[in-house]
Amino acid sequence: MPAIRTSRSDQTALAIEDLRAIASPSAGLTIEPNDSADGVTVSRAGRRQWEAKVHARRSLSPAEARALIAAESDEGANVVVADQISAEAREQLAQAPGWSWLDRRGELRLRRGATDFEIRFAPDASRESGGTGATLAAPASDGPIRGKAGIGYASALLRDPENPPSIRAVARKLGMSPSTVSDAAARLRHAGLVLPSGAPALPDLFWALAAVWQPIRSTPVATVPDLARLTRHALNLDDLSAPGWAQGGDAAALAWGAPMLAVGSRPWLWVPDQATARRAERALGTASWDDSAAVIAVPPTPLVCVDRQHSPSASLTWPTPLPLYLALDLARDRARGHQILEEWEPPGHTMRPWAGPR
Repeated sequence: MPAIRTSRSDQTALAIEDLRAIASPSAGLTIEPNDSADGVTVSRAGRRQWEAKVHARRSLSPAEARALIAAESDEGANVVVADQISAEAREQLAQAPGWSWLDRRGELRLRRGATDFEIRFAPDASRESGGTGATLAAPASDGPIRGKAGIGYASALLRDPENPPSIRAVARKLGMSPSTVSDAAARLRHAGLVLPSGAPALPDLFWALAAVWQPIRSTPVATVPDLARLTRHALNLDDLSAPGWAQGGDAAALAWGAPMLAVGSRPWLWVPDQATARRAERALGTASWDDSAAVIAVPPTPLVCVDRQHSPSASLTWPTPLPLYLALDLARDRARGHQILEEWEPPGHTMRPWAGPR
């Protein structure tokens, strides 16, 4: 199954969120994002707060540590956040003035002037309890639909096959450069999944996308999300065009009229990004898959969480993604999904990209 790249900005946001979570107010330490996209403010009781630049990495070797230190030639403070930092790399950072680190395996080390502050902690519980998905960049697929750009562009075409959006419009929606999306579009054209007119080849593009469709991250949680408890979690229920939470899975498909006999009671909730997922997991508590009350998941493209809709059924509290994305979820279930899609005509949506032209 192709891996999905996590953008540098997403990596940094996730790193900052992890720093916030691990900082211990009981120890007189808080870490909060500042006005910079890659910066945090570190505060300790009785000491002057200070600013630091955050560097997100999957891992850090001694050579990479030396290169990173050399690249940051100013005298500002820096914090490296990585899934694992080798002992030799930690030594390199310790020898460089103003460098701190978070090794997600269990160590936060903050160094500023003569101060050296350390917190030891248990690794992320969500990984131990069955949470899945890439947290940092991973190798791309060698197929025609690669990474976030390929998945995002393919799904953008399928949202309205008769009026395909421009590459620049898709790039703006995805927060990517037009050149990156253009490369993704070229691969799809070369594979015959996009026609010379720019329209998607139906239903081939849908099924090619379904073959690589999977969450970036999915974590079972112990508590059913309650709107009243999650007011600070960017739900965006008053603006469905903005990125926000959306209920997917079988319950959402059933609410849109999918011919299904029964669905489970555990809600599946898509959230816009990994930082939001981490905050939700901490608020709701992680659980095993067998004992979970709900699932918090990050979709393969952020487009799942924009232009959400209220389903025709009153059975759901949450808005849902467009039926296209519910169909992609169903298509992953080869045992029953294909048959359901053959018979499904979502009300108000005349296009069925999984079935091709009528």
